[in-house]
Amino acid sequence: MKIKDSVALVTGGNRGIGEAFVARLFSRPARPRSMSGPRRRQRRPPGRRGARPRRRRGPGQSPIRRRSPPRRQCGDVSILVNNAGAFTMRRLIDARTVGGRDEMETNYFAALAMCRAFAPILGRHSESAIANVLSAGGLGRVPGHGGYSPSKFAARAMNTCVRAELAPQNTHVAP
Repeated sequence: MKIKDSVALVTGGNRGIGEAFVARLFSRPARPRSMSGPRRRQRRPPGRRGARPRRRRGPGQSPIRRRSPPRRQCGDVSILVNNAGAFTMRRLIDARTVGGRDEMETNYFAALAMCRAFAPILGRHSESAIANVLSAGGLGRVPGHGGYSPSKFAARAMNTCVRAELAPQNTHVAP
């Protein structure tokens, strides 16, 4: 797919792998888009990472709003990178709360909600793409990864289904 002059939205783009996606898309150059509209990338002093406090959610609350993205702000997006992720470092058996809920909400349900919300927008382009960032943790069981491995396994299965469903509208779904 042609990336130059595409409009890309990256979830979880403020650090780590997501920040690398944003930097690479800037260099292509794609036009970045945030849910609040276009803005410049924040520059941090060398060696400093900005940590954003994690918002606490109640059981069953998704980390994204369950509504369509604002058409005025996101109607031109042709590349969606679902990178936001959660890893609570709790084992499933040892968890005193519902182990795995945060990981499932972020790594599976939020990614699916973004695919659903953006499918009609992506379908308006002659070619578009979704990149759901998965993990080797979703290929099998990983001791000590609690809800992370099952959530990435579910996201991997979801990715296969979304790829098949969006193929007719020429939306590529990777990996």
